[in-house]
Amino acid sequence: INPYVYMDSTLETAPDAPASTVMTNLGHLEGKLVKILVDNAVHPDRVVENGQVTLDWPGSHVMIGLPFVPKVVTMPLNEGIPSGTGFGKKGRWNEIYVDLIASALPFVNGQRVPERYPSTPMNQPEPMTSGYVRIFNRGYDRTKQIEITQDLPLPFRMTAIFGSLNVGDACSSQ
Repeated sequence: INPYVYMDSTLETAPDAPASTVMTNLGHLEGKLVKILVDNAVHPDRVVENGQVTLDWPGSHVMIGLPFVPKVVTMPLNEGIPSGTGFGKKGRWNEIYVDLIASALPFVNGQRVPERYPSTPMNQPEPMTSGYVRIFNRGYDRTKQIEITQDLPLPFRMTAIFGSLNVGDACSSQ
């Protein structure tokens, strides 16, 4: 079992297999939408038909499996304000920081930071991120929760969530 597979019911080719664009022996995933990694790059999703999928480009190390989407949701926030409790008052995270260790960029409240950086060559997968990523949040709500998900079949290792928050009577008219 490969501990670096972030999918379920996965089929993985040997890392030194001959490059191919057709992956077979996927009968256990028939009719399912699958996630695909080709030589560590995320490939567009495919539906398995007749026990196989056709890739957009050849690859020697291919992993195909069912999506697994980890999800972290913080507890509702009851931040104190000068006029009393912030519970039930509208508020918003102005900016959210997520500390990652060798991870792909996750969605934070439905937003993902830019997926490609100019320094990454177009024929190379984006390297994993370590350190803080910042998201500018939009919208007001009463729970002030943060939801983080990882929809890519890549690592997701998070150590902290923090940011700046605006809560109170001034927000309630927004």
